[in-house]
Amino acid sequence: QVNVLGLELSESNRCSLSEIRRQVVVLFQQPEDQLFEKYVADDIAYGPLQYGLPKKEVIQRVKHAMDFVGLPFETMRNRPVYALSGGQKRKVALAGLLALDPRVLVLDEPTAGLDPTSRQELLYKIKRLSRDEGRTIIFVTHSMEEVSLLADRVYVLAGGSNVADGTTREIFANRELIHRYRIGTPQSVELVHTLIVNGYDMNSSTFGVEETVAEVRKLLRQEVG
Repeated sequence: QVNVLGLELSESNRCSLSEIRRQVVVLFQQPEDQLFEKYVADDIAYGPLQYGLPKKEVIQRVKHAMDFVGLPFETMRNRPVYALSGGQKRKVALAGLLALDPRVLVLDEPTAGLDPTSRQELLYKIKRLSRDEGRTIIFVTHSMEEVSLLADRVYVLAGGSNVADGTTREIFANRELIHRYRIGTPQSVELVHTLIVNGYDMNSSTFGVEETVAEVRKLLRQEVG
């Protein structure tokens, strides 16, 4: 027996399956795979309408979701989906999921193919979903920079199996694991490791830009003083 968010997952329990599909949603790597309505607002409204929500509530959800992802409701609601850029399509796809008000979002390489500005915007939105709205984010990525920015806990997959899991700090501090599975690490982690290898006294579990800057400043004060 498998339970998701306290609901039993089984073919015989249609009510639970329907609720799980609303509470746990997936953003595909290619946004066009889940966009099929002609206009932006219609596509975002599709999911809530399928669950029988009142039209007034659906409109409110669509507006809130569009505003959250950075698509102004009044100017973008009637924009043809085919005319959107790749980054805009990804925003529409994310807004369509948010309009369902899910508790868990599974994001499959959500920043793949985005330009640097669009990538940073999307990462900021994802961080807000977790930090400010309390939603659970399952983030699939090959970018360890993104992991260091977003993740509280990391699962390392290799050959289709989970080979390690731990806090982000624990994973990045495990040099044996990093070398064995050739895990790329953020530049901040590599800087700390390089300094340690060269004999400097630094905390090996340091990661993230802010922590690294603080450690380097402390080191410089020690060297100067």
